[in-house]
Amino acid sequence: MLTVQQWYSWKKADISATSALLEEALVPTYVPNRLTMLQSPRRNIRWAVIVLAVGAVLYGCWPRRAHLRTFAPASVGRAEAAMWRHYYDHRYPALVWRLYRLGRCEYGFSPLDSVRLAYYAGRAAQVFQPTRSRAEAQRALPFLESYYRVARLRGGETFDVPRVARLELEWWQLRREQAAAAKYAQVIAQVWAQMYAVDNGDVRQAARLRADMMDYWDERRDDKMRAEGWVHIEAGLVRSYERLRLGITTPVFRTGSTGGVTKPARTTAGTGQAMWACGP
Repeated sequence: MLTVQQWYSWKKADISATSALLEEALVPTYVPNRLTMLQSPRRNIRWAVIVLAVGAVLYGCWPRRAHLRTFAPASVGRAEAAMWRHYYDHRYPALVWRLYRLGRCEYGFSPLDSVRLAYYAGRAAQVFQPTRSRAEAQRALPFLESYYRVARLRGGETFDVPRVARLELEWWQLRREQAAAAKYAQVIAQVWAQMYAVDNGDVRQAARLRADMMDYWDERRDDKMRAEGWVHIEAGLVRSYERLRLGITTPVFRTGSTGGVTKPARTTAGTGQAMWACGP
């Protein structure tokens, strides 16, 4: 027979056990199912993709200050020679790609601005190529104006966009009309003089070298162009941009005592990156 104290201890133990069983029954233990386990990594991947996409958009569209005076003459000369080949072979996608890399890598425009520059320049060339009159050639002018508008906005220079675009189209047309190289070289020099607010012998000589290379190609356009001819054109264009770089980066100082003109030491070293070494 149980005493009162024994009965009380037994009853207390029984109540504790019953409470534990009820708590286990009423409060479910969380066990992740297969669907939940699969959804969690997918959610993480989705957020990672969103973050990367936003980062890519910001990287491409974030405005950058480019520098039209800062370029490597050798890289620009080689790039222009390649673009001439793409243009005359009607390889417009390759031409646009080269234009993009030129704006992005040599002048430091943002990816978005480089795309815009490449598109406008490529479209201007494509629209101009089949034209046969000055009136028809005017179709290329809006694209040239758009091109120079982007270049002016981010390129660190101040110039009259419509005027520069008209001058650009003018020397295109003069060359189409088989004007002498010396004549359209003067217009090329005016384009650069307007863009850089500099008009000196170096700029004019750079324009003449560039025009001479165009004239060299024109003399061999009827299936007379060989690989060595393109090597010659590339070398000539490099010399042209070396001279241009000298003309737009070397200020002239007048001495107060003698009234003479002195120029500081000049360098042809470019600061642009190699075309294959810059980012996207």
